[in-house]
This record gives sequence, C-alpha cells and structure tokens, in this order.
Amino acid sequence: MKNSIIIFIRRNWLSLVLWLLNIISIVFILQIVFDIFPLFESNYPLIKAEKINSLVIDCSIGIITSTLFYILLVYIPERRKAKTARNAQKIHLQYLAEHMQFFILYLVKDYSLNVDNNDVIYSNIKIEEFSKVDISIF
Repeated sequence: MKNSIIIFIRRNWLSLVLWLLNIISIVFILQIVFDIFPLFESNYPLIKAEKINSLVIDCSIGIITSTLFYILLVYIPERRKAKTARNAQKIHLQYLAEHMQFFILYLVKDYSLNVDNNDVIYSNIKIEEFSKVDISIF
C-alpha cells in the first residue's frame, strides 16, 4: 500500500503540485475578495495590507491562468499524442504476436513439443520443451 502511494506520487507529482497551488490560490482569492474564511486581525496599516492583498491576488490569478494554459497547450496535446502512438503500436504488436504464434506452431509441429490439448494458443508450453529445438535455425 505504501509503495503504491509513493509510485503514484512520483508519477503525478506535477499534477499534485498544480492542484495544491490552485486550491491555495482559490482560497486566497476567496478570502481577500469575499472575506469568506474568518482570520486573525492584523496591525498593518491599510495601505500596506492593500498592497499585500493586491500582490497575493495577482500571484493567485497568475497561478490559475498558468495552469489553464498548461492544460490547454501541454497536457491535452500530449495525451492525444500518447493515445495516437498507442494505437499505432497496437497494430504492430498484434501483427508481431500473430506471427510469433505461427512460429511457435511451427516449432511445436516440427520438433514435436509436448503441448496440452486444451492450449490452443500455445501459451503454456514449458520452457524445457524448447531445449528440443535445434538452435541453428535461428
């Protein structure tokens, strides 16, 4: 369980950081603009508090905007590319798997390898059976 959490964090660390920053930014915007969450009172002068609030709002809006641009310009196109690449590889892998089955069928018939009668796709052949095959054919 602990290892799976660590693996999840390593694979998705950028997404987790972006979500965390966006949540913090939204909380800051809601607090500064709408005063939703009760916080402590400060002794800063009004001008200084307004400057700090303006800076925090600008940074928060910048983080949210950057995340939206990242999603639109990087994340979505990369997912599309990966899906297209998987579909292209899938065809080649199916072709390779089919031809591997033909080759195994040839080895089973030519070298009389012991195969279970129910194993129609020749997936449960014992490794020791392949020691009967003449290596010079490779």
